[in-house]
Amino acid sequence: MTWYYYLVIAGLGLIFGSFFNVCIYRMPLGKQLGNRSACPSCGMMIRSYDNIPLVSFVVLKGRCRGCGSPISWRYPVVELSTALLFVLIYWWSVSIVPGEIGVSGGDAFVPELIIGLLMVSVLIISVGADVSHGIVPNRATFPGMALVLAAVVGVSLYRGQPGRIGGSLVSAVIGAGFLFFAGVLYGLLFMKPGGDEEFRTGIGMGDVKLMIVIGLALGYFQWYLVIAQLILGYLVGAIVALILMLFTVLGRKDRLPFVPFLATGAVVTLIWGQTLVDWYLKLLR
Repeated sequence: MTWYYYLVIAGLGLIFGSFFNVCIYRMPLGKQLGNRSACPSCGMMIRSYDNIPLVSFVVLKGRCRGCGSPISWRYPVVELSTALLFVLIYWWSVSIVPGEIGVSGGDAFVPELIIGLLMVSVLIISVGADVSHGIVPNRATFPGMALVLAAVVGVSLYRGQPGRIGGSLVSAVIGAGFLFFAGVLYGLLFMKPGGDEEFRTGIGMGDVKLMIVIGLALGYFQWYLVIAQLILGYLVGAIVALILMLFTVLGRKDRLPFVPFLATGAVVTLIWGQTLVDWYLKLLR
């Protein structure tokens, strides 16, 4: 029955991915999430049978049924990405988590799955909003902080390991604090005041708030994983930026969203972070 669990989690990922698309579009614009979806070009309300994840995009050939305007590729990409990430996180929860926290495995449901899915959900919305609007919406990060913290507390108490709560909080402070002060230092060294601003930082406060969510989730396992996540995020970001600059896709003064790299580092560290840390420590011996 193992395949059944993966099929269910993939289906949930498609459904949640559809909702995340709504969040990505509406949250940065301050729009209500509960209203029915409509075509942004002609305003026609989208019928339920035209709102089936992935399927509707294929059937409609990527165009609005009413006016024929193209539908953004963001919609199927987010839906498919969410399904794949949900499956990956489920695999991690049943295959890796038991060994990491020292409990018996073999269960179809591991409560740490909740922490992983919550973190990934906030990351998907934040990445989409940052890429599309240049904003990491508080309407995603603030509820994300509350939900991840609640999950950490609940799972820690369920496991009889309340010390993990402290590690989670410490990790959140370290991650957010480092990102904030790194941004301030970058602003002091490389950026000049603009317009009515007295000072500009090299990082957005939305990124810092997102780091609290990431730190809370990673810190449940080990507080130092947030350090590995930051190093990995900066490394991936630097490599991508250099490649884009090399091929003149990105100029030195062009903005490159940082949230996708934070998110990449977070997912990789959540799943393989302890393995990477152990490998690095062996190199130092």
